[in-house]
Amino acid sequence: MKERDNRLIENIREQMRIQDKKQVDLAEYMHLPRQTIYKIMTGTRMISAVELKLIADFLEVSMETLMDGGGRGTREDPLLVFRQHISGEEAMQGFDAAEQLMEMYLAQKKYLLSGKERE
Repeated sequence: MKERDNRLIENIREQMRIQDKKQVDLAEYMHLPRQTIYKIMTGTRMISAVELKLIADFLEVSMETLMDGGGRGTREDPLLVFRQHISGEEAMQGFDAAEQLMEMYLAQKKYLLSGKERE
């Protein structure tokens, strides 16, 4: 298996772990047998572009995030690293709220910047 394929599978596993989603749920979402998902997750079966899109939709992330960590190369996402060290449901809920606030801020900033470009 190629390094790129390993990275893709690891990114899928990591997203599933973070979101507490199971392979059986992915199989149901994709209308595939559990054995097929198992083969994908162990690298014994290639993932098609259509399947990658379905996996990304299931995990609510972009295909690029799954393929290469969102274009970050070898750098680790600081939010992901921080999230891995959180324990407890209350702490996780607080982190999720903070992450949503950051996403809203970035969306608002992008919107404001796109309006200035039109002027």
